[in-house]
Amino acid sequence: MKNEKINYLREELFAIPDLNADSIAIMTESQMHGYIKTLETAVESFNSQKESLEAAMAEQDYAQVLGCLKVLAGSLSKVCADSLAKDCERQVAQYQDVDNIRHERLKAYVDYFLSTVTVLFDDLAHALEALDDEKAEQKQEEAPPEAQNENLIPDLLKSKLHTIMELNSEKIDAMTEEELYRYVDSIHAFQDEYPKQEKGLKNSIRIKHYVFVQQWLTAIEESLTKINADDLAYDCRNQINENKDFNSIRHEKLEAYLNYFLSTLSILSADIKALQLPKITAKPTVKAESDRETENEISFETEVILAGATEDCKKIFSIYKMIIFSHSLKTSLADTGHELVGATSSGAALAYLKTAKPDLFILDEDLPGLGAYAMTKKIREMGQRAPIVLTTSNITKNKMVKFMEAGVADFIVKPITAADVQKKVSKHLG
Repeated sequence: MKNEKINYLREELFAIPDLNADSIAIMTESQMHGYIKTLETAVESFNSQKESLEAAMAEQDYAQVLGCLKVLAGSLSKVCADSLAKDCERQVAQYQDVDNIRHERLKAYVDYFLSTVTVLFDDLAHALEALDDEKAEQKQEEAPPEAQNENLIPDLLKSKLHTIMELNSEKIDAMTEEELYRYVDSIHAFQDEYPKQEKGLKNSIRIKHYVFVQQWLTAIEESLTKINADDLAYDCRNQINENKDFNSIRHEKLEAYLNYFLSTLSILSADIKALQLPKITAKPTVKAESDRETENEISFETEVILAGATEDCKKIFSIYKMIIFSHSLKTSLADTGHELVGATSSGAALAYLKTAKPDLFILDEDLPGLGAYAMTKKIREMGQRAPIVLTTSNITKNKMVKFMEAGVADFIVKPITAADVQKKVSKHLG
């Protein structure tokens, strides 16, 4: 399996909150091959394991119930669902005395556990299916030249796009040929991004993580704006504004809206796919050997995600493995007037830093590619002198010394709050 396929699946798995993203991020290509086989085996085995557990529970065969739970805990551990595995192991340890088990209490846990794990394995199955779809798409034969030329006729493209009622036809009609081709590329980008956005949003509302819900909605709203689905983008923006106060959210109401909203987007995505729009990409240019090396890392994009900054604003550069986390920083910095640029790998960062000099770096410790420590040293070797703030899940004296010697100026310990970000930005940028 090619490196880009590995990275595609890795990004899909990052969107599943029950998985340990840190463990997946540091896997080598060889380890990812083995991990994929483990996922396939676990997904295939889950239904029979679930049926065995349900049957044992129905017969009140508690020894068998505990045995089934142990098997599932092992499967969860293998697929890096560490929190669920540990929770299951703790429950098994509590019920060792099978003669004194309270049936209602154990049944409540088993029902909860199976519902949670079923969602996880469904997500894993979809991720593997998406990988197969991606492979199949890459293997499709190219259309004959005459068919490609026909698909590139601007009027024909516009007439196809007019059949999608969610898209703004007036804006499409006003596009020049070059703008139209760029717009079609944006349509394809939406098709590629939406499945991950949908999955991330569904998982976030399921576990009632409203900060992530808002971040995924923000990412979706920006995707819709790029493809001129203006009414849907406006509706999404209103929901973001209405649900800013996480303490006052009515879960059932928000969940109902998201179900409706995602069903609408799924129809939009299906309608776009049915158009079979041509992929219009520029011919690749010959790259230097050093550029090819960085491209072997996780696929990346560099994106300005906070526009409208003042002329004397400062430029903040964030480097996170998923763009969604840079969008979280965007929310935290919305009132500062600074410009935020986000990259999703060390390769993207190094390419950007060849011509740019940010005023502040916000770097995540769990960075794919070079890794945060090596990336910090590389930033300094390139002559960049702006302060570097490292976000990390834990901090120790040894880690502080190590990273400060490499060039880190400050730290933010996760979970990150808007106040934490604003405080550090104010400290280093005044």
